[in-house]
Amino acid sequence: MSPTRRPSTALVLTGGGARGAYEVGALQYILERFGARAYDILTGTSVGALNACFLAVGGAIECAGRDEYGLSSPPDGTWSQVSAGSTHVCALASADGSVDCWGTGSGDEDREGPYTQIAAGGSHNCALDGDGGVHCWGDMDLEHGKPSGVFTRVGAGMQHACVMDGDGEITCWGTDDYGLDSPPIGPFVHWSVGLMHGCGLRASGELACWGRNDDGETEVP
Repeated sequence: MSPTRRPSTALVLTGGGARGAYEVGALQYILERFGARAYDILTGTSVGALNACFLAVGGAIECAGRDEYGLSSPPDGTWSQVSAGSTHVCALASADGSVDCWGTGSGDEDREGPYTQIAAGGSHNCALDGDGGVHCWGDMDLEHGKPSGVFTRVGAGMQHACVMDGDGEITCWGTDDYGLDSPPIGPFVHWSVGLMHGCGLRASGELACWGRNDDGETEVP
C-alpha cells in the first residue's frame, strides 16, 4: 500500500502596488503566527493596464498579455515582488533589493536600492527603503511633495501615490483630481489604490473609498 501523500497548501498573492504591499504584511503575520511551514507554495500576481505578471515559485517572473515594448518579456533573475503599471512592469530583486523595470515610459527606469517594496503606477514608480522612507521617480515627479516619515505600505495610481504608516493612516499626494489626495481618516488594516481611486478596510470590516466615481468605483456595496 502506497503511503498517503499530504496535499500541498499554496498561497497566491494577487495584485500589485498597494495590494501587493499589504499582502507582504499579511504574509509576515501568518508566518509569525503559524511558522514557516504554513504554506508549501508561495506565488503572486500583478495585473497592469495591458498585461499581467506572475511571481512563480522560486522567484522567477512570467507575464501574459500584450507584449508591446517587451511588457510580457521579463528579465531572468530571482525576484521577491512584481508590480505591473500602465505600460511598464517593475520587480524587486531578492538578492539586493534593487528595482528592475521593463516596458516603456520614464517609469521603466531601474534603481539600485536597496528597497523593500515597489509599486508601479501610470508612468512613475514609488518604493520603500529599509527605513520605511518613500522614494518616487518617473514622469509625475512625485519625489517632490512626498511625505516624510516611516511607512509600512506604498501604492501607486495613474497620477498619484499613497503610503500608510504604522498607525494605519493613509497619506496620498500627486494629482488631486476627484479628491485623490484626500483619503478618509483611518486607521485602516488593508487598502489598495486603483487607477483614479482607492479603498481602505477598517478593522471593523467597514470599507471606505475615495476618488473618481464615474462608474461607481467609490460606492461601497
